Amino acid sequence: MAASNLTELLSRNLELLKDRRVLILGQLDDSGLIPLLKDCKSAVLIVDDYVSYQNMAALLGQKAGKEASQSCEYKQVRILFGAASRLLETLPKCDTLLMLLTKNKQSTRLLLSKAQPLLEEQGRILLAGANAGGGKSADSLLKEAGSPYKVDSARKCTLFALEPTAPFHALKEPACVSYEGLKLRQHPQVFSYGEVDGGTALLLEALKEQELFGHVLDLGCGCGIVGLSAASKTEVSALSFCDASAEALSLCAQNCRLNGLNKPYEIFASDMLSNAGTYEAICVNPPFHQGLDQNNQAALGMIAKALEHLSSQGSLYLVGNGFLHYETVLREHFPKVEVLRKTSKFTVCKAGSV
Repeated sequence: MAASNLTELLSRNLELLKDRRVLILGQLDDSGLIPLLKDCKSAVLIVDDYVSYQNMAALLGQKAGKEASQSCEYKQVRILFGAASRLLETLPKCDTLLMLLTKNKQSTRLLLSKAQPLLEEQGRILLAGANAGGGKSADSLLKEAGSPYKVDSARKCTLFALEPTAPFHALKEPACVSYEGLKLRQHPQVFSYGEVDGGTALLLEALKEQELFGHVLDLGCGCGIVGLSAASKTEVSALSFCDASAEALSLCAQNCRLNGLNKPYEIFASDMLSNAGTYEAICVNPPFHQGLDQNNQAALGMIAKALEHLSSQGSLYLVGNGFLHYETVLREHFPKVEVLRKTSKFTVCKAGSV
């Protein structure tokens, strides 16, 4: 796989990492980053995306499990899959913090404020990102803690540095979202922060009229709202929640406890259905973005395999933006497809064998 533009930029500045104890956070989606760490004294990477973690673990000759929090290491490099908000409370000090710009500024600011206490005096923060994703002006995120300066720019990416002289402001704890008697904690890194998005709301309305039963999977669970709503149905006997985001898995676990979920349940990491079992219902609002680009390949792959993960009486409940025309794709893979809801923006479909 060709190195990403951001990795190429970092490869021009390896002297900033040599003999340093480095903590790396943010949008870690390129396993080509690992070879750049060979001259670090130590390197700890916190990876939120399960697919990226799988690729990095494979590069170290190890295999990822399905646990919501896991790790692998080789020599001086340690890779952690887990919620940064939790893991940062357990790590040793470092002298270099490398932040790769995330998709939203609020998430990056939260990570910076949480990680700064681990940075030793005289330590350095490096912030790198694609210009199209805000990298060109990313120094604005660093200014409250000192005087950042540009180190390098290449391949449409920019690298800034800062020797902090003040702390980053702590961000206010986000308010819970309420829905149908549920209280749902939020995290800026998890989809639909601060609201129930329109697609999920339409899916939930459609599910109210469905006779869900048996084992239900909330696929791409985010904060867990779909699975927790399904738990109220008497015939639902067990629940599973899975997501590719470690932060989402952690948030979902908090919300299951907060709402006193009293049915058997599991929470696991998965690239769509990669670690899934067999269910009577799979409920999903699939993503159609990869980084900054629109990409629904993961959703199309999931649809192609979903029937293998349904019992003979099971159904897939899927909501998507209308322009994606998932109902057409579903009919290529399922004997029976029904449109349950349709608005100017979203379509909810039910697909199964019966």
